[in-house]
This record gives sequence, structure tokens and C-alpha cells, in this order.
Amino acid sequence: MLHSSPKIHIVMITLLVVMAISPFLIVLGQEEGNKVTLTFYMYTELGDKRLLCRNVVAPGEETSCSIQYPIMEFGNNTRVVFTGWYNGSRYMSSSHELRVIAGNTSQEYTAFYRAQYLVELDLGYQELREWVYRRSRFTYTVPEIINIEEGVRRVFSHWAGDIESSNPSISIAEVLRPINARVFWKTQYYVEVISDHPLSVKSGWYFEEDELELKPQVNPIILNDGETKIVLENFQIDYPPKGSVDKTILADTIKIKINKTMTIVASWNKYHHVLIESQYISPKLYDGWIKHGEKIQYELKQPEEIFNNYTKIVFNGWSGDISNNNPRIDLLVEKPLKIHALWKVFYYVSISSEYDIKISKSEWVEKGESIYIDANPTARIIRDDVRAIFTEWVGSYVTANSTISVKNLDKPLILKATWIREYKVKIDAPENSGLEKEVWIREGESLDLDAPTIILIDNYTRLVFSSWSGCSIVERNHCTLTNINSPVLVKANYYLEKKILLEAVSLEYEPVKNVVFTIKNQYEKVEEVNSGSEVWLRTGVWKVLKSEWEGYNVLNMDEFEVKEDENLRKIQISTTLFKITFIVSDYLGLPVKDAEITIKTADGKIKYSAKTDDEGRSPPIGPLPPSNITIEISHLWFHETGNLDLMRGGIRYVTIPLSQMSLQALTIGIAITLSTTTFLIVRASRRSRRLPIPRPPITEILEPEAQEEIIEAIRKAPKVTLEDVVKKLESSGEDVEKLLGEISKEVREKKEKETKSKQTSKKKSKD
Repeated sequence: MLHSSPKIHIVMITLLVVMAISPFLIVLGQEEGNKVTLTFYMYTELGDKRLLCRNVVAPGEETSCSIQYPIMEFGNNTRVVFTGWYNGSRYMSSSHELRVIAGNTSQEYTAFYRAQYLVELDLGYQELREWVYRRSRFTYTVPEIINIEEGVRRVFSHWAGDIESSNPSISIAEVLRPINARVFWKTQYYVEVISDHPLSVKSGWYFEEDELELKPQVNPIILNDGETKIVLENFQIDYPPKGSVDKTILADTIKIKINKTMTIVASWNKYHHVLIESQYISPKLYDGWIKHGEKIQYELKQPEEIFNNYTKIVFNGWSGDISNNNPRIDLLVEKPLKIHALWKVFYYVSISSEYDIKISKSEWVEKGESIYIDANPTARIIRDDVRAIFTEWVGSYVTANSTISVKNLDKPLILKATWIREYKVKIDAPENSGLEKEVWIREGESLDLDAPTIILIDNYTRLVFSSWSGCSIVERNHCTLTNINSPVLVKANYYLEKKILLEAVSLEYEPVKNVVFTIKNQYEKVEEVNSGSEVWLRTGVWKVLKSEWEGYNVLNMDEFEVKEDENLRKIQISTTLFKITFIVSDYLGLPVKDAEITIKTADGKIKYSAKTDDEGRSPPIGPLPPSNITIEISHLWFHETGNLDLMRGGIRYVTIPLSQMSLQALTIGIAITLSTTTFLIVRASRRSRRLPIPRPPITEILEPEAQEEIIEAIRKAPKVTLEDVVKKLESSGEDVEKLLGEISKEVREKKEKETKSKQTSKKKSKD
């Protein structure tokens, strides 16, 4: 049903206006003859402000002002230093002379001076004078020690004056006045103390007039764990120049006042402990203190003995601080001596095992000998998938090591090897599962296995755990084998998945968003997937149960297959969605530009809105599902609403009564007729009425070849004159004068003039 259009007022205006626009300039400035004042001040950080220059000049004129003194000193160790010119807070220049070009207003310029204070430091070895900016930080550090000559130096004591500190480093956060300070030092002498053993005083630096008391820390001194004792006899003192003893003091304690560098040597005597002992017969054969350098002689008569605990001994010489097989020994005592009587000791060795083992020595073995016992191989195959495993040695040693290496036999050795059975557990699992293929488990023990739920083969392929086979207890991906007493085979079962991009496509094979697929595989697993997203899918055939787009069922493809051997990344699922293009023309066959096409859903909401281009073609509109939709087409006063059952996409053709291009043709015709007039306003007024125009047809889709032929025919259509438009309207039964108003009168007058002109020309040709 065609709806009547609102009342139309057509206003045609043709303006032929020639305008000459002269550019103009707005100049902001002062009237000729105006003067401005430039004032130059000197301002110091101490608050002093003085006038330097006051120049009255015309705007644009260059002027300058100079400072006379870049540095001005006062009589109290204070001065100010020029740092630069400023205009307000804006920095101008560091030059002594400031040259500026006057602006349109008076300005003030300031030569800024910073304050400095004199810092004077008497360091003892030099005097330091330094100017420091006011409120700046000042730090200085003197060395803690100054070397004067060999063995003589000065050590920092403290600061005095304006600075009082015992720290060599001084730091003043803000200098607010002149500073005068002095460093004080103390003299030290180096005293070298030479002693083989600790004294109360060590070598070092000592202050002048210090008194030192030298004495042994322990008297007598016991060394070498009590095996040597030393007695202090005297002190020898050597003053510079070095090389000779200047004084010898026979005492174990002396006091010396320090007034020069010196060397003090302590002299000692030694006594050594001599001990001859034996592990057998008697613990101590000789025990006494012998003065360093003396000699002693000792002789041993040694029996041989066999014990009842499988041990026997034989004398074999001396050890310790002397090595000799002679029972008589002569000793020169120059250190503590400890001598042992040596014996050969033999122990009985017994090794037993159910299976063959390797033994380097057995039965009677000398003490200190090495014995190597080897139970390898620790795994002995009894039959297929069954073996015996060495567990430990028991007896004199208890150890799980399969080999025993006794490097120093010191007692009888009785050992037995123990063994236990193991059974092979075979595990059938994928290569990348991290599970071992075979595991040996001891008899009666349990085994826990955890299969990874997912094994990533690459970025697009993975294995997913499904079940265990052959387990005693199964909890999800966990397998437990209990009380193993025979060989076992277990299997971790997996299935293959691939990461697939599911993409919805329209009937034109263009990707479509916001489609939700409901799919199910042969194992009854149901997935809900959004189009354009990646999802892991098990290999095999998947049924497409539902394809839903914004509440519409757009199912068009029943199933798809994910194959194991294909390098598949994306699967396109066809839907019944499509796009539609409208081509709008008027009764004259001219394309209609800017015709607005609106598509609404059943509830009246606008789904798409588009306008036609110069060729009357709209952009592809969609996606759209097969459904009954409401289409509105508007252009100028024309407005049409209708329902359309859409089952597929393509091109739809729409014809409306009159287009903007037709109106332009009318305007051009009138403008040519009235070209001598500056402008023309044509107003046609008529009452609102229902247009007796049939509902514009929306044709069905055409094949691509037919569509192109029609488009090309429209593009090559002949141009239509204003008279053709009027004639067409008259032939259709329209009241042209009411429809076009004064435009129709002008066309009629133009036609009458042309008729008269033709008649006059014919008459003249006859004459």
C-alpha cells in the first residue's frame, strides 16, 4: 500500500553574482608618535635593587643597557656576581650588555646578581680560599693521615673556628655567611715490634709521648698443643738509623716513652716435649722435656703376640717423627717429638652371597690393606620380566652400596649380600607423555602413574587423555598398581584433537560474525562455538545441529569432518545469510542518488540503513537471514514502506516517480531561459494529495550477466530535456501546472516563442 507524501514546497534559486573581495589587514600597533619606556634594574640576591638605565624609545626601536661591574666585592668577605638578564621570570642573556627591540608596551629588565661568601680553610699543609654561592652546598674532605717521613706521620684531629667537627669530611647544607676554619693534627711514630710469639704490644703507629709496656701475654708460652714451651730472656732496641742494637734490656717486661720511631726485638728460649708411645704392650715408653738442640737414646725389646679375636700383631719398626726399623734409636731434639712403635696387625675377612660376587682378598688380611667387594651387576635376570636386585650388605657393615671399598682395614670383616625380586611394568603411552615405557617394581610394592591430560604435539594438534587400561585403581588420569607380584602391562588411552577456526560464511562465501554453532561429534559430545573463534575438536565427523544468528536459524550445512592426516586450520560452515543490493531509478530511467533505504526487523528496529550512489546503487546490505523484512525507501518527498520475503541475496530494482536528477534537468532548462535575470524564485504550491502512482516495483534478483547489461544501459541512457519531462507528465494525466507551478508557464512561453520564431523565419524565406 503506497502512503501519501507530505506537502512539498519546491524553491529553485539561481544566483549569478560576481563578487570582488579585496583583502584587508588588521594591524595592531601604536599610533605614530607613541613612546614606550624600557627600564633596566640591577637586583642582588641580598635584596638590593638599583636603577641602571631608563630608555624612552619608539616601538620597534633597538636600545641597550650595560652593567659596569660583573663582580662587586664588599669588605666582609662577601661579593655579588652577575648571572644574567631577565624579563620577569624569563631569562634573556648572560652578556654584560643587553640589547632589545622595544615592543608596544613599557617593559622592565633586571640584571640579576647572586651573592657569594669567601670560605677560608687553614689545612695545616696549605691554605684554601674559595668563593661559594649563597645558600649553596659546600663540602670538603682532608686526608685522615699525612706522611711526613719514614716512620713519622700526622693524623687528623679536628676542625676548629667557624667549623667544629671531628670528621675529616665537612658538609654545609647552605652557606649563609663567610667561613674561616682550621684543621688540627697529631704526630705519630711507627714502632716495630719483632717477636716470635705474642707480646702485650704489637707493631704499629703510636702518638707522641705515649708510654708502652711490653711483656709476654703468657709466661711461659706454651706452643704446639703444649708440646713446646718458650721463655722470654731479653729485649733489644734499635733507633734510626737502623742496622745495630742500641740497647739491650734483660727483663721480661719493659716500659718505653715514645718520642721517635724504633725497632724492638724480643729474644726467647725453647723446650720440647719428647714422647715415645705404643698402641700395644705399654701406652708410654718414654715421656720428658728436652732443651732445644740436646740428644737422647732409646732401645725397645718388642715381643710378638696373637690374640683370640682373629687378630694377630708383629713389631714392624718406628713411626712418627722418626722412621726406623732398629729397636734402638738416637734422637736430636730440635722440635717436639712423638714416636710410635709400629705393629703389623692382621684381621680375618669372610664374605657370603646367594649369587656370585667379586672379592679382592679374603681370610687373613693385614691391617691397613685395601679390600674391594663388588656385587655388580645389581640386577640379575631370573626369567623374562623378572629379576633379582641387590638390596644391601649386612654384618660388619650395613650399606646399600653394591660395592664396598675398604681402604684401611682396621677390624675383622664379616659380610652377607641380600637380594629381592622385581617385576617389569610395561606402560603403553604416547611418546610425549613423559611416562617411561618400562618400570621395574619390587615385589609387594605399589606404583602410581599420572598421565598428562593433554599432550601438545604442535600449536594446532594435541592428544587428550581418555582412560587407563590394566590398572588396579583408576581415578581420572591417575593409575595405581597395588601389591605387584608379577609382570604387568598398563595402557594410557588418548584421542587426537585439532585446533580449528570455525568460520561462518554467507551464501556469497563472505565471512559472517556473531553466528553461534551447536555441533556434536560421533561420541555425543556437544559444543557451542562462536563463529570466528578457534576451538579444539576431536577428529571425526561433527554434526551441525544449529546455526543461529541474532535469533534466526541460518543452518545451511549439516556436517563437516576433522581428519587426522590433513594440515587443516580453518573450516568454513555455510549459512543461509546473504547480502542484498538495491538499484533505484525514476520513471525517466535515470539513476536516483541519495535514495535512503532502511531495513527493519519485525519489531520495527532499524537493522540496516544505506544510501544510493551516483548510479543509484546501494552498497551491499547484510548479512540478512531468509525472512520477511520491512523495507523503507525515501527520496525527496517520496516515501514508501513495504514488506518483502527475502530468501536469497542479489540485486533488487526499485522505480520511484521523480528523482533529484530530473529536478536538476528542470532547473537547467529554466536557468537557460532566464539567464538575463539575476535570480529567479519559482514557487509552486499545491494541496497535499495522494499520488496516483502505482507501488514502485522491487524486482527479483537477476543473474550477474543480466545485472551488468541493465547497469550499462542505464549509464548509456539519452539525456532528457525539460520539455520531455513536461510531455511525459502530461501524457501520464498529471496536472503539470499544479505540479510544477510557474515552471510550466515558462516552458509554455518558451515553446510559443520558438513557434513564432519558426513561423517568422518561414515567412521571410518565402518573401
